[in-house]
Amino acid sequence: MDILLFITGLIDYRYRKIPNIPVLMLGIYAVFFSSAAPISRAEGFLVTAVPLFIIAVSTGKLKGGDVKYLVACASAMGLIPMHKQPNILLWA
Repeated sequence: MDILLFITGLIDYRYRKIPNIPVLMLGIYAVFFSSAAPISRAEGFLVTAVPLFIIAVSTGKLKGGDVKYLVACASAMGLIPMHKQPNILLWA
């Protein structure tokens, strides 16, 4: 999945367009192969899809490819509970 995310990011950076195939592959990964719990994946989908769609519609700065890519990533990873996230400030 990491390579897919990296390549899709490079394509988006260079051409300012996100193809549908990598997003579809991320969606398939999210549904069938992700190690996150199904409820966590559903929460990741809802927490990103609704706010990003509102931002995209209201500002026009976020395009459809960006929204679908971020929603697919969040669906694959799910939500990470706050107590399990590393404390980055202590690492500095």
